[in-house]
Amino acid sequence: MKNFAKYLLLLLLFAACKEDYYEHFTVETPEDVMNIKPSAEAVVLEENRKEQIALTFEWGDAADRGPGTELTYYFKMDVANNNFQTATPKRKLDANQRSAGFTHEELNSLIVDLWKKMPGETVELEAEVIADVTVYPVYMKPEVSKTTVMVTSYAIAPVNLYLTGSATPAGAITLNVLSFNKEYTWKGDLEAGNFKFILNRNDPLPSYNRGTDERTLVYRTADSDPDILFTVDRAGPHSIYVNTEEMTIAHASLPYENVWMVGDASPAGWDINNPTPMEWNMLTPELFTYEGALNVGELKFPLKKGDWGCDYLMPAAGGAGIDDNRVIFVPGGQPDNKWVLKEAGNFRIELNVIDMTVSFIKR
Repeated sequence: MKNFAKYLLLLLLFAACKEDYYEHFTVETPEDVMNIKPSAEAVVLEENRKEQIALTFEWGDAADRGPGTELTYYFKMDVANNNFQTATPKRKLDANQRSAGFTHEELNSLIVDLWKKMPGETVELEAEVIADVTVYPVYMKPEVSKTTVMVTSYAIAPVNLYLTGSATPAGAITLNVLSFNKEYTWKGDLEAGNFKFILNRNDPLPSYNRGTDERTLVYRTADSDPDILFTVDRAGPHSIYVNTEEMTIAHASLPYENVWMVGDASPAGWDINNPTPMEWNMLTPELFTYEGALNVGELKFPLKKGDWGCDYLMPAAGGAGIDDNRVIFVPGGQPDNKWVLKEAGNFRIELNVIDMTVSFIKR
């Protein structure tokens, strides 16, 4: 019993010592002296002024946090009352920057594309500037200043894109819209020659021309700008994909509209009525691809279903292994050459119908 009393007394003494040892601190939230303000309480965005500044936020210096401290300023913006859950990426500002401006187009894109609001809708936005103490002798909370502003977006007028040039002797061709005012596609016959893209059938400017290579675009606005066109080497079916936001293009001749795969190495076996289709994508128009299981056995690529006497894409020699990447066009399928797979597994097949090569990539 005496030992227990001594033990209890030691615990009490230790607890008292610990209470004296620890000191509690409260880190105070600094007062907002930056006082961020918008250039207007409400803004109506206009498409015909898209490159002009529509809204500017301004603020003052943050409070001096004392000797041995340095401040770094950040800016972000979101739909109001959203706790900045879908905010723009926090932007680090220059040391002396005390404002942030946005054009009509930039704000409209944020409202419609980032925050998924309906075009023409009025939205309350919340902006925040943060003065973070990034060099300090002891931890200090950042100074934060917030404000709100009402912004009305606009509905973007549809922009058509036309294909024109010596490759289109019948006149300008309207491209199909894949994604609004951004992605355009087209498939059809072209003549050997060249082409570019215009925004108005009756006006050669502005136009989208060939950039540094056949896969890039450049926006041309004046007669003095280089008028470099894309090239069509061979008349016949072609596909075109254009992305005016990323300034890219994918175009190629289409010697074969469809390609299939038959053989006991393929999922379809020797069923010519239901052969395994090879996939095609406008972004890589020269390629037909397949991803999946292949068996031990033979395979070849028919260009038509339901007809053993159709044309084929085949290896240059019969009994070729999958390391032989040469592909030839064989009218009527004779001689009946095939690739031979000696090992089953999951593969990716890439059949390039322009270079006439094939790759069997085991996964």
